[in-house]
Amino acid sequence: MKTSVGLFLIIIALTSVTVAQKKTEKVEVGVQATSLTLVDPGFPEHSTRPGLGGRVTYNFNDSIAVEVHLQPD
Repeated sequence: MKTSVGLFLIIIALTSVTVAQKKTEKVEVGVQATSLTLVDPGFPEHSTRPGLGGRVTYNFNDSIAVEVHLQPD
């Protein structure tokens, strides 16, 4: 049993080294969702505010990028 666990850990460690990341895309687009709950101890009800937004990222190279967050009112 100990041998099979050790062998499994070695295989996992070696395979994680061989997996490479793909080339970074120039433009990335994403959607964001958020929720904020405000709790006031003096009131029995809580106030929850949902929010939606998005983001656009332009990658100049693998190290430098510009990101813009969009949130409608």
